[in-house]
Amino acid sequence: MSEKVGNLSNQDFSDRISRIGPPKRTAPLNQYQISDILCCLPESLLDFFCLYGIGDYFNRRVQYCYPLEFSPVLALIFGKDDEFSPEDCFVVGYSAFGRLLCWSQRQDVFFIDLVDLRLTSRKLAPAVFGNMDGLPARERSGDPNLLARSLLPFEPEDYEEFDANGQPMFERCVAMHGPLERGECYGYFPAIATVGLDSPMRRVENIRRIPALEHFAILAQLGTFHLMRLERGRYTSVRPIGYRAVPRGRPHRTHTTCTIIVRASGIPIQRHTDICTPNNGNCPGEYIYAQSTEVIPAPDGGMNKTKPGMSVPGTGQATDCRRPAKQSPSSTKTTAAS
Repeated sequence: MSEKVGNLSNQDFSDRISRIGPPKRTAPLNQYQISDILCCLPESLLDFFCLYGIGDYFNRRVQYCYPLEFSPVLALIFGKDDEFSPEDCFVVGYSAFGRLLCWSQRQDVFFIDLVDLRLTSRKLAPAVFGNMDGLPARERSGDPNLLARSLLPFEPEDYEEFDANGQPMFERCVAMHGPLERGECYGYFPAIATVGLDSPMRRVENIRRIPALEHFAILAQLGTFHLMRLERGRYTSVRPIGYRAVPRGRPHRTHTTCTIIVRASGIPIQRHTDICTPNNGNCPGEYIYAQSTEVIPAPDGGMNKTKPGMSVPGTGQATDCRRPAKQSPSSTKTTAAS
């Protein structure tokens, strides 16, 4: 497929793909999918999807996906955030362990690490490197077609995951759990967010190969994500994600006691028994199987079905919505005696 490189309209994309090659195991997008994303992405990135469809790099260390597929996951993460919304943010790809490659029409390129509950944005929280004091800040390009190039991979190591001892995991996961298929990822069990980000549970033995969309939807609800800045080799929090700016003194959360139902390996589950924000469960709780219950259709609003004294269709009997009168003690004793 290397002959397709020359058809990209953007030279920056062409240069990058000339270096890393076109994506592997591609599947084209249909005309309806393409029409749905015409106004979502920069022209250079749109050309990439029109030419190659969805594919992968580096033995599926990175997979590209239909940009609207993971919008429900973004909705769980963003909540009512002022600067990020699933309406103008799109996941264009993801790493084998859950790092989302995203484009925003307002904030351009950003990344979400679902394992570490971290969002990074070069526009909102640019990295700070050592020995730069006194140096003028480098002006950042405003060309979306140029900025979108950073959503293409550069080296396989850029999307590696490391265990508790700092050792790379991808190749060992492939050997132990098998290579990934399209739409799959490697996930920790238990999830790292539930046992601590520095937990020794970061081990190949605790990895499973699972459907990416279902797993990512669960990870999106396990804690509050933070916009973070890389400062001299360490991440520092800038602010939490998921809150709308409100006047001081007013609450900025709406509480609920459960999350939406998601599927884990095909099993519907729901987080219960804690007070958590609608987009992420950040208090102790538990996950339970969500079993279906009998669904009774609501009445159609007809007046003759709800008012006391009106007949119920098909029965010839009248309804009475009043509470039954309380029995006196004497009548109760009489009834019991009889």
